[in-house]
Amino acid sequence: MISRYIIPIASAAGGLFLTAPAALAASSSTAQSIWVNIAGAADYALVQSKFYQFDLATADDYYDNVITSGPTVSCSGSAANCSALNQPAQPVAPVPDATQVTQNGTGVAIKDECTFVTGGTLSSKTYVQSVNASGLNGRGNFTFTWTYSITPNATVAPMTAWVLLRTAGADSVTIPISAEIAGQSVIVSSQYPNGKYSFSMRDSALVNRVSGVALTVNDGPPISIPDASLVMYENQAGARAGEAGAVDFTYFANAGTSGTAVSFLKNGDARTILNSDNFKGNNDGGAMTIGSALAKVNVPAQPMTFGPGEYRITLTGNVKGNSAYAVSQPFSVTSSVKIKTEKCTPLSN
Repeated sequence: MISRYIIPIASAAGGLFLTAPAALAASSSTAQSIWVNIAGAADYALVQSKFYQFDLATADDYYDNVITSGPTVSCSGSAANCSALNQPAQPVAPVPDATQVTQNGTGVAIKDECTFVTGGTLSSKTYVQSVNASGLNGRGNFTFTWTYSITPNATVAPMTAWVLLRTAGADSVTIPISAEIAGQSVIVSSQYPNGKYSFSMRDSALVNRVSGVALTVNDGPPISIPDASLVMYENQAGARAGEAGAVDFTYFANAGTSGTAVSFLKNGDARTILNSDNFKGNNDGGAMTIGSALAKVNVPAQPMTFGPGEYRITLTGNVKGNSAYAVSQPFSVTSSVKIKTEKCTPLSN
């Protein structure tokens, strides 16, 4: 959901200051991951001189995505710390990962796009998700793993989930390419044995952490996006889902991870991750408007013209560390624009 509370980056470093948190205890471990979603990079088709776009939201409705077994339990640590007597209570299983259906390049719906053109039977898939938890004595890293299955719930008629954009024939089309960027940081310590999470996009000086963004098509020259044009959306003062000023997104770490607590990083609904960790102060993004723990940065749309074929769309940039994780992290994420001709054949993923 897009927040109505918008902070232009150019004015983000205003006169409000917060005290930086104290240094992490020596026993703490931290990690960070980055998520980049390139919008407009999608699959299109020119069929009988009509131009269509593949609608992933509609395609998603033709699959069931459920837990089928688990959890299995494993543990890393000493024999005593990994004993059955030290095993913590079973955590709540992660919600099914929607990106397993819709993620560009790996999602079942993407691989079935030609079936959605011609009609027929869709594909199935299994995957796993895990939750880490410390032992009852605070030591030993227990991992609870569930298995999920994606199965089709119906056969599809020709041109299902393909949305007609234009009826007039043409040999090229202009598509706006934009992006969303978010970062997850986690602190694991004796105080937060299962992790304290944040999706804040401000550094310790309250400045936007994203900079140096550029967009490249195939091997062409990069298009630099001015830092001042990046727009930050923050969850407004603890607004809950569906309320004015609320921000939420499905987080998928596709642009790199780093740190000593990487195994604690999570994918899934960002708000749910915050609301289910060891720290209540970040629920629904936290009580503070500035420095919200639930935020993302939008890259403005760049109109680009494409003819039939496949195009690599690469977004690069840098996410500066925040007060919880001080290391800056460059990113490079590649997606694609695929424009099919009238005869649908699977394009590479």
